[in-house]
Amino acid sequence: MKAKWVYSGVIILVVFLSGLFYMGQIKKDDGILIETEKTSQSVDEEKVTLEAVNKIYIHLCGAVKNPDVYAVDEGSRLFEIIAIAGGLDEDAAEGSVNLARRVVDGEQIYVPYVGEELLMPISEGLQGKVSLNQGTKEQLMTLTGIGEVRASAIIKHRTQKGPFVKIEDIMLVDGIKEAMFEKIKDDIGL
Repeated sequence: MKAKWVYSGVIILVVFLSGLFYMGQIKKDDGILIETEKTSQSVDEEKVTLEAVNKIYIHLCGAVKNPDVYAVDEGSRLFEIIAIAGGLDEDAAEGSVNLARRVVDGEQIYVPYVGEELLMPISEGLQGKVSLNQGTKEQLMTLTGIGEVRASAIIKHRTQKGPFVKIEDIMLVDGIKEAMFEKIKDDIGL
């Protein structure tokens, strides 16, 4: 009977030691660590791919310390890009641009200097039209039927919901319906 207990104790001890040895091998086993790294690399590659897809390019010029073309995340705000560019020059007319607005891929943003009159925002293809995405309140108020309240509503809409994608999107702004759009459609651009 004593031999049976000794034999059982030896088996339990061997199983216990084997378990400890096996657990130690899993932690040291290079194969498992490589698998973990592969999984980590796959996630990193996906992240890089997503980041590349979500980058947009902005040409920032005028009264900024480092005017240039910047690659930024989609949905970035103008103040973030100006910070990347080293900030505004001392003589920048800061109040003439909406620092909180979202930027659009491929656009050129000009920050004017103090004393400069910016009649129309610089944007390709506008040719005398008022930009829905860049126009100031005063510029928007030059449109037929757009007063201070509606101009403010347009700026609020583009700031909160992002830039207008097509000129018809102006009808998404409170107080602007199809009849008003018909009056101003030839005078507006993006």
